Formats: sequence, structure tokens, C-alpha cells
Amino acid sequence: LQYCKELLEIQKKELGELHPDTITSMNILIKIYKSQNNYVEMEKIMRNLYEKRKETLGNSHVDTITILTELGDVYIIKQIYLNFDKAEALFQDYFQTMRNIY
Repeated sequence: LQYCKELLEIQKKELGELHPDTITSMNILIKIYKSQNNYVEMEKIMRNLYEKRKETLGNSHVDTITILTELGDVYIIKQIYLNFDKAEALFQDYFQTMRNIY
């Protein structure tokens, strides 16, 4: 992970954020964060990538649309993970109430 982050910073500085190699490194880092369920860091990179693609490729380009839908998925997953404890507590209350009724 650390190597990939360092490589990405070097590529941003030397090649620029829009260079294909830099974007490839960003995608690799996104996959690493996904495998670790680190949706907060994943979102940061994806948001940056989305903004760069929107600026350079436009809103209707397939790469821009793809990252936009993937970012939407991250928001959904992040909400599920961040609110899991709250949801679990609500379901426990629900099941306890149902047991008391029946």
C-alpha cells in the first residue's frame, strides 16, 4: 500500500494527474482500498479521479460516466458500513419487540 501511494505521488509530480500511468496507479490504489474495505480513502481518490475526468473528457464520456457510477456505489456501501451498528441496534429492537408481542 505504501509503495503504491508513494508511486502515485511521484507520478502526479513528474507526469501529471491526467497521465495514463498516473490514472492506472490511482485505479490500483482504489482496488487496494476496496479490498481493505477502506471506503473513506477510496472515495477520496475516486472523487479526485471523477473531477479530473469530467474536466478533461466531459460529462458524457464513458470513462467519466463509469467513475461516476462507481463513486455512487461507494457512497451506498460507505453508508451501509458507517451505519451498520445503528441498523443492527434497530433490528435487535425490532426482533425483541416482535418476541414480546408473539
